[in-house]
Amino acid sequence: MVDAGYKVEFERYKCHVSHQGNRSELGYRHGSLYYLTPNKQSGSQIQNHLSSLQANYGPTTNQSPRATIETWHRQLCYRSLDAVSVKYLSDKVTDLKISDAREGSISICGVCAIGRQHKEMGTGTREKATEILKIIYRDLCGPMQTPTHTGERYLITFIDGASGSVSISLLKTKDGALAAFQGYQARAEKARRMEIHSLRTVDGGVYMSKEFKKYLTDSGIQHIVSPAYTPTQNGRAERINRTIMESTRYRLEDLKLGREFWG
Repeated sequence: MVDAGYKVEFERYKCHVSHQGNRSELGYRHGSLYYLTPNKQSGSQIQNHLSSLQANYGPTTNQSPRATIETWHRQLCYRSLDAVSVKYLSDKVTDLKISDAREGSISICGVCAIGRQHKEMGTGTREKATEILKIIYRDLCGPMQTPTHTGERYLITFIDGASGSVSISLLKTKDGALAAFQGYQARAEKARRMEIHSLRTVDGGVYMSKEFKKYLTDSGIQHIVSPAYTPTQNGRAERINRTIMESTRYRLEDLKLGREFWG
């Protein structure tokens, strides 16, 4: 109707249409819907004129039939619905008809069973190291989208399994992982006057060069490799990475707000 040159106005109880200065009633409201009044002369004239212009009419609207909870469960992207949520929807949405929960409901939704399944940890309680430097957890994170002011884009962490102490090094490239470990080994062994027994990493083929593996073999350090695609096997290192990244985001947000780090 608008494309044909008419102006349509919806008021609280009636609907009017205007054309070339003439304004006439087109329909009335009942509940939440507006119904056409084609029996009136003005309505018939409008319809005849629109038909001559070959206007594209759409089907008249109507209230949706009473739907079961299962139907709304699918329409709302498989959201869990109970008696409280159904009452909330019924109160907030006008003329929303939901049948009793017992009608059409199913005990198990196959789509939910597939879409919400997740992988379990798959590991039991692992024995904690009792000696300093007996096992070191190592992980490399990067490359970061934004480098530091000196060009580093990688973050490598070393965590002692017994004490939980963390050492962090920044790398410009992942090839510097061996030098970072050698530096950590020298500092840790000198401070503790003990030697590193084993090193645990995630998937030795990633971020682990041949030189690194050879160095561990020559130094008598056992290399424990977690299976691929199982970051939970090296959970301590993964958790440290997350803590570091979250802390960094907090600091960056403080900078945006103009806050000082200390004080």
